[in-house]
Order: sequence, then C-alpha cells, then structure tokens
Amino acid sequence: MKYEVTKIGKKKVCIIETKTNQVIRVYKNNNKNMAYQLCQHLNKSGGFQGETPAYFLKKEEQSSLTAS
Repeated sequence: MKYEVTKIGKKKVCIIETKTNQVIRVYKNNNKNMAYQLCQHLNKSGGFQGETPAYFLKKEEQSSLTAS
C-alpha cells in the first residue's frame, strides 16, 4: 500500500492512502514534518498489508478533503 502527504487548503496537510483515497491522518501545517515522518513509516511497511479498514479512520478526517 502506498501513502502520500497532500495539502488541504492553506493550513492543513493529510496522509492519504493512494489506492482507496482514504484520509489516514490530518495535521496542521506547523506539524507537517510529523506527517512526512508517519507517511514514511507507513510506506516502509508500518501500515496494513492491504487497505486500511474504514473503522480505523475518523469520520471528521474523511470529510476534511471535501470541506477544503
């Protein structure tokens, strides 16, 4: 599974699971280094061996892409 950091508006970044387009985590811009660190960890087999189950994800973070 591949993950990437994506910008949301001017004040946030998020980690997205590219295959499913699910938002894994949202960060404010002042924490974007944490986003890149977690993304790197997930891309180096720190995540699931497949798609992230939807029940692991916060609903408000899923809606953050459409709210920007």
